[in-house]
Amino acid sequence: MSRKIIAAALALASFAAAPAFAAPAPYVSLAVGGSDADMDCTGADTCNKDALAVKVIGGYDFGNQFAVEGMYVSLGEPDGSVDGIKVGIQSSYWGLGGAFRPAFNQEWSGVFRLGVAFTTSKVNASFNGASGSQSFDSTNAYVGAGVAYALTKDIKVEADLDTTRVSVGDGADKSDARVIDYTIGLTYSF
Repeated sequence: MSRKIIAAALALASFAAAPAFAAPAPYVSLAVGGSDADMDCTGADTCNKDALAVKVIGGYDFGNQFAVEGMYVSLGEPDGSVDGIKVGIQSSYWGLGGAFRPAFNQEWSGVFRLGVAFTTSKVNASFNGASGSQSFDSTNAYVGAGVAYALTKDIKVEADLDTTRVSVGDGADKSDARVIDYTIGLTYSF
């Protein structure tokens, strides 16, 4: 399954690059916001599904409304507790994919993303002064959409909503959760 996702993302990137590969316009984006994890809190004494999210993107716009992007997203650490045991799940991912960036008019534009997320989840647990952690890696698709407003020719304010899945556990004990991040930030085009 993960090979198919990677192949689809590379095919999308190749398709986007083909018409105007000679003159890409690079851009970078930095955004902050929040994330919401689809965690099961049944039986928990406390449960906080929300966390701080930070996103950094580097991309190339090919001048035909298509772009290829690489990104790093920190999804924060939602947490909870059961009978004095505190558990937090710190997640992040590196993403590689394509973006469709249509212009609505001179100032407003949109963005639609599709790609592969290489996720890492670290489970942190503590009880009576003792603590431990374990990390898990997985490969999943990510999708996203957003809207941008141009402040100048080179600077845009962009609000995005992205989602992917993160995995905790191995084999039969594996559990997946959907995580949505919503961010607002600045994009600078070179």
